[in-house]
Amino acid sequence: MDVSDHGRELTRYADWAPTGFDAKGLHERDLNGNGDRSDWRVLPVSRTRDSDPAEDSNFTAALELLGGEGDHVEVHRFGHWGPGWIEIILVDPEDDRAIEAAGEIACRLEDYPLLDEDDCSRREYEAAIEQIEDQAGRWVKADPPADWAAQVYRALEDRSIDAMRNPGGGGPDDQEYRAVLRRWKLSEPRFIHPRRLLRRFRRPGIVAWQWANLRIRERNPEYCD
Repeated sequence: MDVSDHGRELTRYADWAPTGFDAKGLHERDLNGNGDRSDWRVLPVSRTRDSDPAEDSNFTAALELLGGEGDHVEVHRFGHWGPGWIEIILVDPEDDRAIEAAGEIACRLEDYPLLDEDDCSRREYEAAIEQIEDQAGRWVKADPPADWAAQVYRALEDRSIDAMRNPGGGGPDDQEYRAVLRRWKLSEPRFIHPRRLLRRFRRPGIVAWQWANLRIRERNPEYCD
């Protein structure tokens, strides 16, 4: 079977549904309400409001490999009760060039889950940086270095990537973020009251008080007793 035949074996729009709970063949006409699209083929890529970087990357790469939208390639977008909205790519089976490209895309995805690994890695990195800025930004000191989020990312790289690939779990928690910020001196120094130091080290009398004050001044230069 050549790639063109593989493309024609893709699911017909009339037989396609987002999930088993949805009707098949939604919006069978084109975006302007003209023409029947029931026989057009649906590419095995899609994206939604909740898509991860890999899904976004594959959708964009597939559309680029098809030469973008045109007379024989269309992107259909519609609302959905689950992820809010869905976008899919339809290809005209009567156009040899488009259906051959569609078949090649399908074959590549059967062999490997990413069409453009570099693009996917870039998207994962950008998503991780955005998450770090949103989640850890509340503890960052005033006027931090411009690349502070990148520094945190490098310290927690494996956990940050895992969070992008597994939304809802697996990523760094607040305690880990705060520990990294302290280690890299990216957060404001914590004020420690003398009584806490005394309780912690239990040094008796005036020696303890003098020692505690020395520690406080080291950590809090602005402190005056």
